[in-house]
Amino acid sequence: MKYAVFVVGLLGVPALAATAHAQTPEAAPLQAESSAKAVGTETYPAGSIRNREQGETVLLMCIETDWRPTNVKVAKSSGHKRLDQQSVESMKRQRLNPATDADGKAVRVCDYKVTIDWKLG
Repeated sequence: MKYAVFVVGLLGVPALAATAHAQTPEAAPLQAESSAKAVGTETYPAGSIRNREQGETVLLMCIETDWRPTNVKVAKSSGHKRLDQQSVESMKRQRLNPATDADGKAVRVCDYKVTIDWKLG
């Protein structure tokens, strides 16, 4: 069975069947990208595959100066609890390059938006 997870929200993240683009607040300094794999096909919940669950989960979070995403919350549900929970858990494991100010100093950014599109083939 083919399945794919598409991640929208991280700059230039090549991952297993994942595509990514930034969606950060306009006023925030922009320099954020993943230093690890994004949500890949190996993270698709087995129960969701069995039940043919698909959907788009939108997450909001902060990116700390030490690369950790914090306050990861579901802003828009996929309609499937397993997919939403997996989205949050996968994102919490990510390490993201922090945003930087004009002097190149790392700054905390909140309201960082990531969309994860769960699709079965």
